[in-house]
Amino acid sequence: MNRSMIDFAGTDYALVQHIKDIEGMEDPTIINCQQCAEKYLKHLIREYLNEIIRSHSLSAMISQLEEKFPELIEYKRIARFLTDSYYDRRYESEDYVMLEPDEYEDYLAQSLEFIEYLRKLCGVTSCKEEG
Repeated sequence: MNRSMIDFAGTDYALVQHIKDIEGMEDPTIINCQQCAEKYLKHLIREYLNEIIRSHSLSAMISQLEEKFPELIEYKRIARFLTDSYYDRRYESEDYVMLEPDEYEDYLAQSLEFIEYLRKLCGVTSCKEEG
């Protein structure tokens, strides 16, 4: 049996829930928020547009889905942050900026709101429904 994007997203979601409050795990938390959102968006694109997308740009995926789910437009700002963070927070980069604790909390809250919305669109209401 193959694992679906929902299964993989669920693993990322569970990891985020376990590490989000651990000091020093801010970057991995943000990176896994990006991964989680990407997998839920890819599931929606496959489900509703019958396409398999290779892009990692959350904003591009939202653009593909915004006709079906216009509310997604509200999440483009956090989507851009997460896409940029996937690279900037994983590798040595001149673009890396250390987040202040309040900035991290704000970005985390926005990311989790976005992910919860995607989970709702995917029909996921609990971790048990995934994987």
